[in-house]
Amino acid sequence: MKIFKRYLNALLTKFLLFAPLIGMLMPIYSSANIKEATITAVLATLAAFLTADLVIYPHFGNLPGIIGDAFITMLVMTEMSKSLNANLSWIGVFLIIGIIIIGEWNYHLYLDRTLFPRRKRK
Repeated sequence: MKIFKRYLNALLTKFLLFAPLIGMLMPIYSSANIKEATITAVLATLAAFLTADLVIYPHFGNLPGIIGDAFITMLVMTEMSKSLNANLSWIGVFLIIGIIIIGEWNYHLYLDRTLFPRRKRK
């Protein structure tokens, strides 16, 4: 149960990075509303956490993990934008991704302290 709480806390921390960014910036740079942007943030958080943070980052290190996070988030945002007919501009995509990259570097330091304390830094 203790390990479940650590993973849940890590997931919620990542969501607290993604939700304000995507929730505030996606409606500005597209025709999506806040509800649609929040749903996009939830999907991007889950996809990036399950693949980039739990698979790529522990095995390949910080830079591949950040690239994975950025790519997965960009993919989720553009696909959600297309499916919602929200027309998210590329300026908005790159602005959100740029801020997420900065946040992910700090988030991976957090993961080293909480989920992967024995992992050697690469």
